[in-house]
Amino acid sequence: MKQTTKTLLGLAVLLAVAGVIGGAALWTGKQEAQKEEAKEKGEKLFDFDKAHVKTLRLDKGGQLVVQLEKGDKGWRLTQPVQARGDDAMIEPLLTALADLKEKKSLEGEKDLKPFGLDKPALEVSVKLDDGKEQGVQFGGENPFDNTLYAKKRGDSAVGAIDAWHKSSFDKSAFDLREKRITDLPAGAEVKRIEVTSAAPPYTLEKDGAAWKVNGQAADNATAGTVASALKELRATAVAAETSSKLSGFGLDKPAAVARVTAGAETRTVKLGKDGAGKAYAMRDDSPVVYEVAPQILTDVEKQPFDLENKQLFHVDREACARPSSSLPPGRWSSRGPRRLLPTEAWRKRCSRWSLPSRVRRGSGRPPPGSTP
Repeated sequence: MKQTTKTLLGLAVLLAVAGVIGGAALWTGKQEAQKEEAKEKGEKLFDFDKAHVKTLRLDKGGQLVVQLEKGDKGWRLTQPVQARGDDAMIEPLLTALADLKEKKSLEGEKDLKPFGLDKPALEVSVKLDDGKEQGVQFGGENPFDNTLYAKKRGDSAVGAIDAWHKSSFDKSAFDLREKRITDLPAGAEVKRIEVTSAAPPYTLEKDGAAWKVNGQAADNATAGTVASALKELRATAVAAETSSKLSGFGLDKPAAVARVTAGAETRTVKLGKDGAGKAYAMRDDSPVVYEVAPQILTDVEKQPFDLENKQLFHVDREACARPSSSLPPGRWSSRGPRRLLPTEAWRKRCSRWSLPSRVRRGSGRPPPGSTP
């Protein structure tokens, strides 16, 4: 046999051996992955896709806390009140339930009382779109290993989960309720605001990237604060689902009324304050009275000067050209109308015209340390 043939045969054998080893490793890797997946699946209490959940219910001490249903426009509370749900709070709760894992199983335990599961402190249940119901009941805590006793609804087997999971499910009806009061489209930019209050009324309008107040240039930072405060206004509590005595909330004669437009949607919000200094808000299309942070009144009650653009001049420093070789020594030019000034005089003028962005009307003098 020629040497070349021997070499080729040797390479073929090596490649075959490598292929067998690689195939074995791949097979072993797949087997390990399948075992790990099976183990994780075995530890999970539930096997459902949260996208198929249509009803969510929470009970505490055997009493209904809240029930929600999912519709075409998202989640809604159906009990104890009819209201929009807060998807940002509900979806993480469902994720936590779908991913809930059992830390250990207490096999053979028949008496539920020692574990606080004869009368569960908390129960979370869901109904899927196929009509099946699943849920978990939580009992007492074991402080020695920081676990919480739990069992699946309709199952007598007792298990334990990490106690920190409880905070994901221990919610009130308000926690799962929509708290945005103006309820404007999340991605829409506020374009117009009309405010009436004890201060003079004003109208803010967005003109490109800049704001105008009553048709004049506005202080963009202040106007932006007003817009953000109104669009992001959130309830801290529900003061009343409906009320015939708005005077108790200072809403019979509101401290301020704001009409906010974002995209194609417009909302009108009344703001009031009671004798104790608590602030309240209600939308014109809803009877619900919400408690809000008092800061909102400070944010919207503005004097004309607060909203005005306080920049006295605006001159681009780049408009002050460098000395040109075609000009006499010591002379500068501007990119505006041709005018020659002594170098020092032009430098002072450029400096003075660029500083007023930091000077407020009525101050009577520039900031300390600036060029007079």
